[in-house]
Amino acid sequence: MTVVRYAGRRSGRVISTPVGYRRRGAGVVEIPVGLPGRKTWWRNFTGEGAALTLLLDGSPREGHAVATRGARGTVLVTVALAPTGDA
Repeated sequence: MTVVRYAGRRSGRVISTPVGYRRRGAGVVEIPVGLPGRKTWWRNFTGEGAALTLLLDGSPREGHAVATRGARGTVLVTVALAPTGDA
């Protein structure tokens, strides 16, 4: 579990919500959205996507997220993490 923090696309209000996630390599995080018809937060990341912050390993990580809908109505939010500057 992690916490996603983002600005609402219409309201501009900063929102935080807990989500399950999985890492896909050093710079990518995937967030599968369970019951996407009952949740709205992921819609902020449709189209071109949007910036967000994830709390990973106790530290905030900035990234850019894009939500995609699968053929069966599933939704996956893919986050490209910004480089940390650590070598």
